[in-house]
Amino acid sequence: MTGFVAIKEDAVIGFMTIDMEGYIKFAFVSPFESRKGVATAIYNALLNWAIERNIPTLSSDISLAARPFFLRQDWQVVRQQAPVCRGITLTNFHMTKALTA
Repeated sequence: MTGFVAIKEDAVIGFMTIDMEGYIKFAFVSPFESRKGVATAIYNALLNWAIERNIPTLSSDISLAARPFFLRQDWQVVRQQAPVCRGITLTNFHMTKALTA
């Protein structure tokens, strides 16, 4: 697992992790830093890392809140999901992005 972190004034304001299969397990940006390019900067570093390693496809289970960001990055929704966590049904989306033509 490899991680990419954004720091501002000695505080972590965002991060993403990816494994060698191209699965993004964690993606977070502080709501106080929303719409300031933090997610894009982290994502671009992660994307470049994946391309350098010839990872053919990225995938993740994306939250409802993060879905618009990933759609803007040309990701595709494969399916909507309804995982249950501690008895609460959540909504997320399994999404992918092909890195090879």
